[in-house]
Amino acid sequence: MVNSEPCMFQYLAVLLCHKKFAIEFLNRGGVQKLLDVYRPSIAATGVSLCLYYLSYFEDAMERVG
Repeated sequence: MVNSEPCMFQYLAVLLCHKKFAIEFLNRGGVQKLLDVYRPSIAATGVSLCLYYLSYFEDAMERVG
């Protein structure tokens, strides 16, 4: 079976470029789910990409705290 996690996080990162989606993602606890990904893994690279795009919006970052 092919590991599709890295691709999944790349698609999520593209969606996080949209402000409405990013805020909804935050409101539903998405950041905690990203932080729950096992660190020494290929998927962790995708998680860092998602967090990068999420940090692009100031409004979104205000809601993280």
